[in-house]
Amino acid sequence: MFKSETKRISVGKTLEVPESLNEVILADGKITYVHRRMWPALVLLATRFPRQRLAALKEVHSPAGKHKLLVTPFPDWVPRKVLQAAYKLTKKKAASQLACFL
Repeated sequence: MFKSETKRISVGKTLEVPESLNEVILADGKITYVHRRMWPALVLLATRFPRQRLAALKEVHSPAGKHKLLVTPFPDWVPRKVLQAAYKLTKKKAASQLACFL
């Protein structure tokens, strides 16, 4: 499920995010971590969210040592296996998984 606490990226702090999580902008523009198991539901119900709010975000260090936010638009960040899993879900099941955001 979604972490109950949303976080904003702060200048000077790099977030260590496990591969199983992806950051997408949801919930009033706050950065929200979405566990990989929830990605198919998010993909299936993507039309219920503004497209720009489904971008994947990653904070990296530039060669100069500054923090830079990389934004990958939806659906470019979605792996093929996640797309396949999304189409196997029913909308009802997906909606129940994402109920706190619908």
